[in-house]
Amino acid sequence: MTRAIIVFLFLSAWLSSEAHAQAPAAADRSCDRCTYPEGWFLETEIGGGYVSDGAVRFGDYTGLDDAGGIVIGDVAAEFWGESGVHWRFGGRDLGLDSRSMVIDGGRQGRYGLRLSIEQLPHDRFEFAATPFINPASSSLQLPADWVPGATTGAMSALNQSLRPVQIGTDRETVGLGLSVVPTSRLEIDVDYRHSTKEGTGTYGGSFLNTATILPRPVDHETQTLDAGMTYRADDWSVRVGYFGSLFDNDAPALRWENPFSPVVPGATEGQAALEPDNSFHQLTMSGQYRPVGHTQLTGSLAVGRMEQDEDLLPFTTNPALLSMLPVPSLDVEVDTLQAVLRIASRPMRKLRLRGAYIFDERDNKTPSLDWAGVIGDALPAASRRNLPYDYERYTIDLEADYRLPFGIKAYAGWQRGVNERAFTEVNRSEEDELWGRLKFRLGHRADLALKYVFADRDIAGYQPVADTQPPQNARLRKYHLADRERAGLELHLALRPLDILDFSLAAEFMDDDYDDSPLGLTSAQYESVYADASLSLPGGIALSAHGGYEQTESAQRGSQSFALSDWRASNNDRSVFAGAVMTLPRWLERFDVRLAYTFADSAGEIRTDTFGLRDEFPELDTRLHRVEGNVDYLWRDDLTVRFGWIFEDYRVDDWSVDGVDPATLPRVLGLGNRWSGYDVNVVSLSLRYSWSGSK
Repeated sequence: MTRAIIVFLFLSAWLSSEAHAQAPAAADRSCDRCTYPEGWFLETEIGGGYVSDGAVRFGDYTGLDDAGGIVIGDVAAEFWGESGVHWRFGGRDLGLDSRSMVIDGGRQGRYGLRLSIEQLPHDRFEFAATPFINPASSSLQLPADWVPGATTGAMSALNQSLRPVQIGTDRETVGLGLSVVPTSRLEIDVDYRHSTKEGTGTYGGSFLNTATILPRPVDHETQTLDAGMTYRADDWSVRVGYFGSLFDNDAPALRWENPFSPVVPGATEGQAALEPDNSFHQLTMSGQYRPVGHTQLTGSLAVGRMEQDEDLLPFTTNPALLSMLPVPSLDVEVDTLQAVLRIASRPMRKLRLRGAYIFDERDNKTPSLDWAGVIGDALPAASRRNLPYDYERYTIDLEADYRLPFGIKAYAGWQRGVNERAFTEVNRSEEDELWGRLKFRLGHRADLALKYVFADRDIAGYQPVADTQPPQNARLRKYHLADRERAGLELHLALRPLDILDFSLAAEFMDDDYDDSPLGLTSAQYESVYADASLSLPGGIALSAHGGYEQTESAQRGSQSFALSDWRASNNDRSVFAGAVMTLPRWLERFDVRLAYTFADSAGEIRTDTFGLRDEFPELDTRLHRVEGNVDYLWRDDLTVRFGWIFEDYRVDDWSVDGVDPATLPRVLGLGNRWSGYDVNVVSLSLRYSWSGSK
């Protein structure tokens, strides 16, 4: 990161000198009638603050996770030179771990340059602990005095061996972009991004009937390159491009000592492969053509290839279970193809037509082989064959809208999608969707829109894949491959009863039926309501408020006897949210005040019915209250003093982690990871200085 900042500051100084050197004659302007601002514009904010309490969830992605002092540092600088020369430098949250910086600019119509640096911290849990002495290592080791046990309760050295471990990652991304316009019709652009992700994640390692949640290392590097060339004529344009992505994992494998007593001789150490190095390369071509005044054709073609040829790990580290790999590397190769053709036309003043055809193919050329593996480093497994899944998808999309009398506008559309798959339970599925929408103009102060959607998905038979082990219940239907009927209704209302008052209301209802699924998901419903209002008062005072409600329900059937349905379950997830904002500009002539409040409450219920015995899981519940306030005091025209305050109160009840310590489950050694509620105050005081050196 230090090197990146040095390069960043060096480029800032160089670009500043280049900007001052720009002084072409006025005749070189790309637009003789255009007006450009000229000179320097600067705005900075420097100050400090204090976080009352440390809370991982509060500080997730923001860098405000620790209690104590913080540094506030923001900067925005712009330079406008002659002939459309423009450079911008920006830095945000420079005193936090979530800092970002950017330099971009160039000369309008000639060239452009962009350099950016971003950091993003992500902490997953409030607390976690492990007995391994070297968390986040690629080879996890237990203490020398460790005593294995058949269950977690029998591990006599567990409590004294636990040590805290932070589960989270830090991502850093450096981007560099360049665009050049050699002629008025030709543009060349290149965008490169280099991203690293480091830290500690989790992995579940097992030995037959015991498992351990492991603090695994995360050390990823991703590079992407997006380059292209665009040519624009009077009535058509074309672009050819290349996109490449390279992923490297510097921690490709994980080994760990077994904290449990070996279930079979030799099962003392485990090993697992993590994310393999891989690459993706794609060539693209796109363009548009306007044959007549009110018709436009657009199209694109993309051909790509994914590859992965990492060396395979042995089936097991257990010397008593030797099994040979069929190949040292699988040599994964997947070709992708996407072709899109769209047309938009207005044959009549009141009629608009749109159509699209989309073809998407995934051709998996990975060899299919037999693998005589090992189960949980304990038992030899029956031979299995890897299945190279691939598909072809065709989509036709037609839309039209027509303006009717009395301020009514009608919309209609039809979409047909066909999916053909290999090595899945359904080789072919077809789905048709019809929708219609009416929009009414209710005078000059109200608009109403209604939309109805109906979709029907049909499958060409459902047959479990013979090579799948263990076998699948023939009555089970995977929801994304099953017959389905969907019906939905949407409503949008916009009102302006007064010139100073705006109000809008949106509602959506969706119902999915899987009537032909004996086992699996049988129904799902979704509904939401959202409303917002804004009020503008004299003196620039503004008030706004919003609120909403969402609910998702689903039902499913299952079979624990591998036969007919013998249990049912239902899920009900719902959330309520609301917020309000008030701004008071130039209060008492020198104060700008902004207050905001946010509320969110969510709950989840899971109910079961097994052989007529009804039961339910404890309810999942979260609740958030957040208050934000800013008071700006205009000390001088170029200097403002800002006082900021944030209060956030968060409460969570999650039975899956509450009270679950590392040894709570007899055959699963966990991390004891959990979230906890919090209430945090953040206060800050800063100076905002602005300066303009315009001509």
